[in-house]
Amino acid sequence: SPEAITATSWQPAGIVTKSKGTVSGLTSGTKYWFRVAAISTEGQGPWSDRMPTFDRARVTRILSGLGRFAAVVLVLAAAAAGGRLTERAVRTSAAFAIRTIDVRGHERLTEAEVLRAAGVQVGLNVFDTPPEDVRARLLRNPWVASATVRRRLPGTLEIELLERRAIAVLALDQLYLVGEDATVFKTREAGDPADLPVITLEDANRWLTDRPALSALLLDLVALVQDYRRHGLETRLALSELHIGTDDGVSLFSGPRGTRLALGRSPFDDKLRRLRLLLDELGRRHAEAEYVLLDHARRPERVVVRLRETVVPLPPMDDSAAPPPPPGRPT
Repeated sequence: SPEAITATSWQPAGIVTKSKGTVSGLTSGTKYWFRVAAISTEGQGPWSDRMPTFDRARVTRILSGLGRFAAVVLVLAAAAAGGRLTERAVRTSAAFAIRTIDVRGHERLTEAEVLRAAGVQVGLNVFDTPPEDVRARLLRNPWVASATVRRRLPGTLEIELLERRAIAVLALDQLYLVGEDATVFKTREAGDPADLPVITLEDANRWLTDRPALSALLLDLVALVQDYRRHGLETRLALSELHIGTDDGVSLFSGPRGTRLALGRSPFDDKLRRLRLLLDELGRRHAEAEYVLLDHARRPERVVVRLRETVVPLPPMDDSAAPPPPPGRPT
């Protein structure tokens, strides 16, 4: 070994994942000094004191003293002929190749789509994929509301997602998906959910030029859709459209025959409760509403209903059983 060991006297000797390791290529009769450093998800820790041999017991004590920064990988350096340990040794070591990518929380996106969005794959070096960069790439996907990325050395990457859920389609200059948090997060495309109620606006240009008002409106409408489901109305009259008139009043269209439910302005909870009671009564009478008006501003407890006429279809006629025509009349 050199007489005086300096910071430039060290060179990489190996990377191990246990408390022991083998260093090959040493010259007989030459004295070598060793030191170790721990690498955790938070980076490389301090170097140990130099050791004339690779002391397993001493390395174990070093690890136990690292607390929450305990290493899962040891970097060995030997001083004999100069050189220094560089970051390249870590970034090119097979010990740090990604072997496992654990993806959780995805429902709409497939695992393959998540990995493409994250820009990661098995075999990449774990230090070439900083978690903050992976997270930033994931958040560019409109279906990803939030993402947590962790790396577990030596070769595991963990990805946990919270996906957005579409609750309605907004019809403006294009069709947009509205999330459960009332955000407009993407244009509607082929393959997107098709069984969502559509929000239509009587004066679309007005809402396009007043985005704060549109955001407030969407908050009310998303809450309305959620309350409609909470009252058990969706299973009776599936919601197909929420229409906003020029007076900002809300009309719902629902059911297979487009029953109109005029709610007027918020609050809506009491109106939905009365609507549920009305539907209960109509069900007992085997009747069906053509429209229901619950939008009386001065008398909000008032409910106006127009019943749909029920047409009973006649049974098909059997020509062979029909009576003969009267005499003298052409057949």
